[in-house]
Amino acid sequence: HTITASFAHYSFTVTATAGEGGDVSPAGTTNVEYGENLTVSIVPDDCFAITSVMIDGEEIEYQTDSYTFYNVVENHTMDVAFEPIEYAISSVVYLDGEEVLTDLFSAFCGEMAEVELPLFECFHMDSLRVNGEWLEPVEMYIIENVRMDYMVEAFISDDVFYIESFVQNYGTISPSDTMVFCTSDVPVTIIPDDCYHIDSVFIDGAYVGADTSYWLGNITADHTI
Repeated sequence: HTITASFAHYSFTVTATAGEGGDVSPAGTTNVEYGENLTVSIVPDDCFAITSVMIDGEEIEYQTDSYTFYNVVENHTMDVAFEPIEYAISSVVYLDGEEVLTDLFSAFCGEMAEVELPLFECFHMDSLRVNGEWLEPVEMYIIENVRMDYMVEAFISDDVFYIESFVQNYGTISPSDTMVFCTSDVPVTIIPDDCYHIDSVFIDGAYVGADTSYWLGNITADHTI
């Protein structure tokens, strides 16, 4: 009689799959001999992040971009899910150091985002700060390619206008060369010296008569008297 016996290692399978937004390597079904190890790399696509790793149908905690099956003595499955990365974009408008307007929204990684900084009537923007960096003021800050969280801060101030007065001798004008806030009302008084009368008055280059008083109402620009 002749008796012949052949032997082979037990082998098992590890089946790894990835959802939309990334890959695993090796992907699909890999044969692993009894007791050996297999490391599966997890590679998210650009602007995607790992959201869950399922081993044999149970979600595990993960901290790295790979998972190792140690001492394989049975079949295993691995399922990895991904999701797009979102970033928070905050905007704040300050008036005299006080917050007067805030907004918060999110944008997906790689997208363009527009941050509108609305101005109020009679106010102007002095400065703009984005993530701690001072930039030229703009009413619409555009982020071409969102890759982080953003904090956009606008600092605004009241509009102030200048009233400039000229007298060709022998009289006075009140007020004389003064700054006023936007929408202010300013009464103008013209006082001729003794033995003189008003010959003519021009406001912003236009002849308005020869009266002793005028009213500049709802001021939204500089004026010359």
